[in-house]
Amino acid sequence: MKLALLTFALLATACASHQPKLHMAEEPPLASAARAGDYDSYPLRRVGLLPFAGGDLDVQRAADLQRVFALELGERAGFEVIALDADDLEAVDASDPYRRGVYRPTTIIELARRYRLDGLLVGTVTQMRTYTPQRLSLELELVAAETGQAIWRSTLALDSGADRVKRSIDVWCNNQRSDGLAPENSDLVLLSPARFAQFAAYEVARVL
Repeated sequence: MKLALLTFALLATACASHQPKLHMAEEPPLASAARAGDYDSYPLRRVGLLPFAGGDLDVQRAADLQRVFALELGERAGFEVIALDADDLEAVDASDPYRRGVYRPTTIIELARRYRLDGLLVGTVTQMRTYTPQRLSLELELVAAETGQAIWRSTLALDSGADRVKRSIDVWCNNQRSDGLAPENSDLVLLSPARFAQFAAYEVARVL
């Protein structure tokens, strides 16, 4: 009898350890995106991510955004994401797409040549509020090195006080726990600018 109970206990433990991870159904993406009609014709193997710019974004905030976006996009994209810092750009004749709305072809070609890139991701922050309720609005464009034209564009506007955003954060946190990642608390995401930025990067990565 004892042997039977022991065997049953071992089987129960083994079954429990192989239970499927319970994921909550994801909410619809909060980011929107549009692709050029010939997007799939571009060979994208290595894509550079430029430092974020726009608004009152300081150097540290820009670096934090670039880091989390490089991580999240790199996990979901079908290409390698290379974060380029100010030193990488120093020797290049930098364009100013945030005001002019165009990309200097010489800049795209030079960056692509120097770092063996097939494209560049250019991010612009249009609104950022780091106190509760947090807000983060941004645009991200993928520019093909071959043509200097944007072939993919995403926009995102997050308000941590909005019910839809809170629901999506709850699902994201729950699924992170199910995946065995460091436990996340949705309240922390609502309070922490770093965590909120990571969630924003995840939402944009979902529509890439």
